[in-house]
Amino acid sequence: MSRVPVSGVDILPTLSDFAGAPLGVDRNLDGGSFKPVALGQSQKVKRARPFLVTHDKGGEKPRASDKPRPSDFKTALRFGSYKLIKFHGGVEGGHIELYDLVEDIGEDHNLATSEPERASQLEKKLDAYLKEVGGKTELPEKEKKRKR
Repeated sequence: MSRVPVSGVDILPTLSDFAGAPLGVDRNLDGGSFKPVALGQSQKVKRARPFLVTHDKGGEKPRASDKPRPSDFKTALRFGSYKLIKFHGGVEGGHIELYDLVEDIGEDHNLATSEPERASQLEKKLDAYLKEVGGKTELPEKEKKRKR
């Protein structure tokens, strides 16, 4: 059992590491090997970036919104114990949620308004990452029409 966050992007580097053919962080991969964590040798996964990002099509309604409606895309950034969720496009475009997963694993208490500086810093990291990798934040028009 470990409290170290890992993600699907860590699987290839980890399997390669166990096979004796490490890919390393110089391969432009988002993930890193969690072999040292699995073997109890470390409490950290070494990645090219100090955070994890997940990005997928929306359709999910923000939980911390007065009138939740689906977004086009949703992106989450995990940095330390914090998780920032940003909804893109659609009615909820720009909506931000911030959680401290050590204190609130169920993501029940949105801290975006009580910790605006932290939310802003993490949002800037997330926006820079999306720009760097060309992450989509809005659906093409024909998909928007199908969703209606």
